[in-house]
Amino acid sequence: MASGKNQHGMYNGSKQSPLLSQEYTHELHVKMCKKIAQLTKVIYSLNLKIDEYEVNILSLKEAHQNEIDLISNETKEKVLQYENMVEEEKNLRLQIQNLEEALEKNNVIKEQSLADLATYKKQSEERELKTQREQAERMAALSKEMLSMKTDYENRLQQLTEDADALRKERASNDQEKSAEKLNEKLKKEIQVLSKEIENLKTQNRKLTEDYTFKTTKLHSSYVKEKENLRKALQQSVTEMIKQLQQKEQEQRKGSQAKEAAALQELQQLKDDMEAKELEILEVKQHSHKMKDMVQDLETQLRQKEEELVESRGIQRNATEELSVAKQRLLQQENEIQKQTGKQVRSISSAHKAALTELAELKSQIDQQQQKPARKSTASKRDSGDLVNSKQDHEMYIEELKKKNEFEIKQLVEERDALYFKLQESLCKNKAIHQQCGTKENEKPSSEPRNKERTSCECDCHSFQAASQETSQELSENVSEHQEENPQNHLKKLSTKLETFEKEMSRLEQENAVLRGSVELLSKEVTMSQQEALELNEEQTRHQEELKLKQKMELEILRQSHQKEIQAMVSKFSNAQSFLQTKVVALEAELKDIEDKGKKLARPEDLHLINCLQDKLTDKDQIIKHLLVSRLLF
Repeated sequence: MASGKNQHGMYNGSKQSPLLSQEYTHELHVKMCKKIAQLTKVIYSLNLKIDEYEVNILSLKEAHQNEIDLISNETKEKVLQYENMVEEEKNLRLQIQNLEEALEKNNVIKEQSLADLATYKKQSEERELKTQREQAERMAALSKEMLSMKTDYENRLQQLTEDADALRKERASNDQEKSAEKLNEKLKKEIQVLSKEIENLKTQNRKLTEDYTFKTTKLHSSYVKEKENLRKALQQSVTEMIKQLQQKEQEQRKGSQAKEAAALQELQQLKDDMEAKELEILEVKQHSHKMKDMVQDLETQLRQKEEELVESRGIQRNATEELSVAKQRLLQQENEIQKQTGKQVRSISSAHKAALTELAELKSQIDQQQQKPARKSTASKRDSGDLVNSKQDHEMYIEELKKKNEFEIKQLVEERDALYFKLQESLCKNKAIHQQCGTKENEKPSSEPRNKERTSCECDCHSFQAASQETSQELSENVSEHQEENPQNHLKKLSTKLETFEKEMSRLEQENAVLRGSVELLSKEVTMSQQEALELNEEQTRHQEELKLKQKMELEILRQSHQKEIQAMVSKFSNAQSFLQTKVVALEAELKDIEDKGKKLARPEDLHLINCLQDKLTDKDQIIKHLLVSRLLF
């Protein structure tokens, strides 16, 4: 009877098993719907974060373009300043040439004034000699006139004496003819006339001598006065002229000295400017060499980072391949488990049916044998023993199946833990690379929202991990709960639940790995590009500030510079700027390629979600392209 009760309970349990399986499948469907809703929310939040990353990248590109425009404007202003400096230098050179011409003219005027002074001295000496000659000629003429007058007077005196002698001779000759009285009277008259004439001649001679002396004295005094006046005038004019010449010479000397001092100062300033420019050129060359070394270091760092990216991508690919292999292995194991469970269920159902038929036959036999207890007691005992043996065999077979299922579940859990450990290692490696790339960025205030976004993404990834762990815990709890129940009723439920949960686990882990890898790649690439752009901008701004300070000091002190050096500096600066612009363009192109690759890699494998996300991303890409085209056009 006990065996009949047990068999009746087993029969009832087999009737209740589809209801329980329906309840468990409904609960699993509800849980899976919740998990899918959570995953869609997380994927939507990740897409929002990716959109925010794209917006940040666009803002960084715009800021970088604005910085490039500012740098180009500053270079244009510097070129204009250099051109103004060149024009000032030309003006200063023209002023120096004008000063040199003025000095030459001043020297010519000085030589001319000295020549005029020498000629004036010669003319004054010639005038003095001429006046002396004229005075001597006048004195000679006067002396000649005096001598001629003296000779005339002597000649007249001789004539008078001769006339007197002749008259005397006539009187002596006529004494005989005339009387003495008449002769005496005539002689007296003639003597009186002659005496009067002599007196008149004497008075005339006296007057002439007086006139001569007066004229000579007058002429001498006038000559002396004229000579004194001429000497004074000549001396005064010479002194005035000498004073004027000395004043002019002093003024010209002062002006020439001032101009020479200014020219010497300008020459010294030009020399100092040349030396400063040479030093500046050497510094610029050294700085350019340093910049080249820094660019080479940055290129080597970029290569290293690219190699690290390639390694991380290889690790990620290996992880994805291992995940795919593990997934295939799990699928194969699940298929094998499903086949085994199907075989076991079919064998159990056939055994159950056989047991039911045997029970029915035994019941009929018992009913028949109740009428013949004495004869059939031994046969009933034998049949009941056979039933007990078959029941024990059936229970042993169920326990073996239970042990096999537990062992397979343990193997699946161990494989899941191993895959999870490998994923953790790959994530740790990616985090280490990300931390190495973002050490400098953590010091800057502009990287705080990106760190927040990265932490939020990590929180989402951790939420994925927590969800997967919760599902694994639920699986283990459900397995541990249902291990105690009847394996005939819940074996199929456990297998289906295990299959669904393992699929969900593999899908969640794969999505988690893909999303985490994409987020890490995007954040790492964005931080690398931002770091390199910021370093280049810092170097460029520091170089520009140094050049501005030097140029201000030079403009305040010198106001001059050499044209060739300016052109060399401008060419070097333009070359450095063009090199930096090409580097920035290359970095932007690499960043775009990396973003495109990241966008291609950052897609989940779920078909429904992939279609929705691809439609959204295509719309957003079209909007971004339209914005980029409009920005480029403007």
